[in-house]
Amino acid sequence: SVDTPGQARSVFVRGDHAFVADFRGGLRVIDISSPNSPREVGSVDTLATGGVFVQGNYAFVAGVAGLQVIDVSDPTSPRGVGSVDTPGDVFVRGDQAFVADRPNSLRVIDVSNPVSPLVVGSVDTPGSMSVFVQGDHAYLSGVGLTILRLAVIKEVVKEVVVVATPTPSPAPAAVPSPSLTIVGPFDTMIYLGMNSTVPPFNDPMVRAAIHLLLDRNLIETLGLNFSGSVDVAKVTSIIDPDSVNPNIAPAQDVSRALILLAKAGYPNGFPVRIMVDGETQQQDDRDLASVVGFNLRDANIQSTIEIFSHSTYINRLQTGDFDLVIGRTTADWNDRPALLGRLFLKTSAENFTGFSSSTFDTLFNAASFGAAENEAFGTLLAQQEVEVPIATLAPMLWSR
Repeated sequence: SVDTPGQARSVFVRGDHAFVADFRGGLRVIDISSPNSPREVGSVDTLATGGVFVQGNYAFVAGVAGLQVIDVSDPTSPRGVGSVDTPGDVFVRGDQAFVADRPNSLRVIDVSNPVSPLVVGSVDTPGSMSVFVQGDHAYLSGVGLTILRLAVIKEVVKEVVVVATPTPSPAPAAVPSPSLTIVGPFDTMIYLGMNSTVPPFNDPMVRAAIHLLLDRNLIETLGLNFSGSVDVAKVTSIIDPDSVNPNIAPAQDVSRALILLAKAGYPNGFPVRIMVDGETQQQDDRDLASVVGFNLRDANIQSTIEIFSHSTYINRLQTGDFDLVIGRTTADWNDRPALLGRLFLKTSAENFTGFSSSTFDTLFNAASFGAAENEAFGTLLAQQEVEVPIATLAPMLWSR
């Protein structure tokens, strides 16, 4: 055996090499010429890899970053050459890659040009998790076994819906907010906001489930590759980023999330829109939205990314016309209580998610804060059963 740094999700063997889709460990190439002493000879970072298929000089890797084409002509030095945004398991035959894009569909991708793969068709196959192609049929596992005639796959698809084309604005609309002096090492918090004024996010069990589905280690890995950040730090809670209290900073727990969603009446998931600002770190925020969507797939929550111009994005925030949103707010790492007030007080202009708790408002307005009081306040909220620790907003990264 050989230990890989991530979680070995699937493997493809060709000749003396095993190609391992190692989830967070990327694609690992293992020399198995001596089965009693396998050894790793090459690897490439492919961001949460789930499936792999090797044909010719290329490995086709499916995962959170979509279908990635890796040149493995030299197994000791694999390198990415092309990609298309559609995560899942993969099977390749000739010039076509078949991706089980769970939980939505089987997608067919033209890979005749490995540098520029192109989605050419799809068919709805809810729950598909793996795919095998033989003859004129594709065989998909997930909710039972689904057998498809390849001739029926004709629908042209788009992965991301661009609702409004972003246009440069010399003076974008400012978000109303109290003045705040930036003195901490991190000055921007990136978060996932949930609109608590609309179903299903008006149900606290659904909001708790969303928190539990997020893989914050994966989010941190993505954040470290952001183009516009000097530093990025994973944050699990506004109240206390270093807390291990599960009521304050819940770790990823897909099983528990599925139980909560079933109790809330959503055992089979639901469709959701993830809104992104098209003018503020668009690619970083779109990548983050893709990772969130990938995490939500574990609960059969089907996501569509919507990119809006900045003015439309702000208008939709202020009017509550969204499901989920990737947001950024000015934040002082050393003054998280002020941030709590801005985001969760009912009277705050930045309480876009619609969170409302008279108990929280009373506790916050009566508190006297200092740097040492963050964790104490979080414990107080938990004791009072105030929902802020699993509230409408999931903080993901601090950056500057």
